[in-house]
Formats: sequence, C-alpha cells, structure tokens
Amino acid sequence: MVIHVQAVNITVTDFTGPGVNQPVSGPLWVWNGGPGGAANEDNETEATVGVRTPQGQKWDLEMFAIESGSLKIVGGYDFIKGVTGATPGDLFIKVGGAPPSHEPLNYSSRIINGPYYGYDYAVDLSHGFSTGKVNVYDLGPSSVLQTAENDFFGSNPWKFYSTPEAILSTAVAYATYGAGYRGLLGDGNSSPQFLAAWEKTDRHNELSIDLDFLAIEPGTPIYFSYTMGCGNDMLKGILTVPDGGATFALLGIALGGLLLIRQHP
Repeated sequence: MVIHVQAVNITVTDFTGPGVNQPVSGPLWVWNGGPGGAANEDNETEATVGVRTPQGQKWDLEMFAIESGSLKIVGGYDFIKGVTGATPGDLFIKVGGAPPSHEPLNYSSRIINGPYYGYDYAVDLSHGFSTGKVNVYDLGPSSVLQTAENDFFGSNPWKFYSTPEAILSTAVAYATYGAGYRGLLGDGNSSPQFLAAWEKTDRHNELSIDLDFLAIEPGTPIYFSYTMGCGNDMLKGILTVPDGGATFALLGIALGGLLLIRQHP
C-alpha cells in the first residue's frame, strides 16, 4: 500500500542568506521583487563583496521537499543540462551528528570527506538519469569529493570524485511545470535584461529521488546539500525523523502524518 502525503518543505536558508551565520558577508543577489518561497531561496542566487552571480530563473535552486518517501529538488535550473558554466552536481546526504561544514572556501578537485563534511551518501546526479536509476555512493571518511569553482559562496561540495565504499542505486524521476508550482515564483515580472527568451515561460523543474536506501533511527537529523558546478546557487535542507518510524521506506505510511507538522521557515 502506498499513501501519498502532502509535500513537506525541508529547505533551510543557505550559507549566504539573510539571518544566518555566513561564511562570507555581502548582499543577496535577488530579482523579481526579492527572495521568497521556501526559506527565501526563490529568486535568489549567491553573492559576496565585489562579486555578483548571474540572476534569472535558469540559475535558481528553489526548494527541497519530502513527499511519499522521495526527496524533491525543485528549481528553474535544468538538472539535466545545467547552464553554460554551471553543470549539475550530486546530492549529498549526512545522517546524524552536527551540520556539515561548507569549507574550504576555495576550489579543489580533491577534498577528503571526513575532515570537512562527514557526508554518508552521494547520489550521482551529475552523470544524468535517463534510465530512471542512479548510483548512490556509500561514503566514508576517506572518500574524495570535488568543490564548486566559486567556493567563497559557501556552496560546497559540488560532486563525488572517488570512494572505497559500496555502491548502491535508487530510482529518480524528472518533470517540468509552469509558473507558481509548489508556491514558487516565476520570472515573468522580472527586468528583461537578464531573461533569456525560454526563461519567460517560467518553467520549474522537479527532480524526485527515492530515499528507500536510507535506514534512520527516530530523532535523527538528516542534512541535504546540492549545488551546481560554479556554486552560483545552492540548496540546503534538514529533516529530523520523528518517533514512530525508523526508515524512509515507511515515510508514506508510518511517518506521513507526522511529517505534515514539520515545517521550516
């Protein structure tokens, strides 16, 4: 039996957002009336002193949500093709413990997982998902990751590089929607100077990742992180599994009703 429940926003304000302990100081780079949506991540990309990232719907990572045992990643960003100079990254997941670090704040193609992040899984989204299945790397302390080119935005890490650990797999699905999807804004009212013609369709993209490979103890925090190659925008999410269920495979049944009360600003 599968019970479908309302999607639950688990997005938290990223490392360069307002009201957070920022690794760098500087103004938000916003458009279309300013940030909004989940944790002020809609219509916002990263910025720091002296550096402004490209604006626009095609760069925008907007929401993490949980629905019926799957993680939803939503944005104007194209999770398959990316954008010129901003190729898709991998999804990183940490189970339990303290929140992962965003450091180091410089580009590196070889960063050891343990000293900085402690991520437990990397879902391989950077190599495409036309088959409906992707690899999931079971990370250890010595696993090697790659950071984004503009790490001074605090968007790390970008994608998986190598690991001695096991390889799993999980199902993924991809869909596109119009403006206003899941309460998110489009760019229809934005200043035209930074809108490509196709962006004016206000397209939203949703990537769904089956999380049934996770087995979680109740009360455990789970941290999610995603960014594109240049670090132009990032998404961070946190979910604490409530008492009443121990696995994500049961999310649609055992945890569904409880998750509806777990909301992040």
